[in-house]
Amino acid sequence: MTVGHDAAVADAAVLAALIAAEVALTRAWVRVGTAPDAAADAVSAAFGGTGVGRHGAGIEIAGYDAAGMDTSGHDAAGMDTSGIDTAGIDTAGIDIGALAAASVAGGNPVIPLVPQLKARVPAEARTWVHRGATSQDILDTALMLIARDAVAQIGSALAEAQSALAALAAAGRDQTAAARTLTQHAVPTTVGLRAATWLARRAPRRGTHRRARTARASWAGPPARSPRSPRSAGRMPQPACPRRSHASWD
Repeated sequence: MTVGHDAAVADAAVLAALIAAEVALTRAWVRVGTAPDAAADAVSAAFGGTGVGRHGAGIEIAGYDAAGMDTSGHDAAGMDTSGIDTAGIDTAGIDIGALAAASVAGGNPVIPLVPQLKARVPAEARTWVHRGATSQDILDTALMLIARDAVAQIGSALAEAQSALAALAAAGRDQTAAARTLTQHAVPTTVGLRAATWLARRAPRRGTHRRARTARASWAGPPARSPRSPRSAGRMPQPACPRRSHASWD
């Protein structure tokens, strides 16, 4: 990212992504019928976020319906973050510098962040904030949101550059220029051919950006799956691959 164009990966964006992941998790609990609707209402009112309806912008689990009961088509690659939008997330009242300083002890900003988030919602909804997740789950998911948005921004900038190079190649197809070899003049070329060469070298392989935008949420939970986990209740799909624990991250 270039200075002046790095808002997508700035500290404020990371904080918004962390909160968006927590909001999405609470909404997911409501979607699978475990948490009451009031929990999603309270969390959404406290932190914002975009989405359609009370349950909008929640984590989407591939292969099950809105009721969260059909797990037949679960994708072992994880949970899709395409429904999580960091736009509109309210980070007011959270000091990023103080949060960073408090993160040193545990090596993770989620640990000091969660108590602050719970303090901003009504007492009856606090149990659904960060419910069943680890700090690493939230951090990993937030970083995927950051990567997803950054890739989209980079892809847009590349598309603009490619359009400009294509226009330059067309406009300069008959404009003579000196080719160079080892900084010395070589046989003549054209400005258009030079621009077309730049364009060919910068064109991404088909599907590269599409694959990069398919970011996955992290949902591993603590090493010993808690009865509070929606998976253990049979309401979220079990992963087909071995579940990671903190030991594997360390």
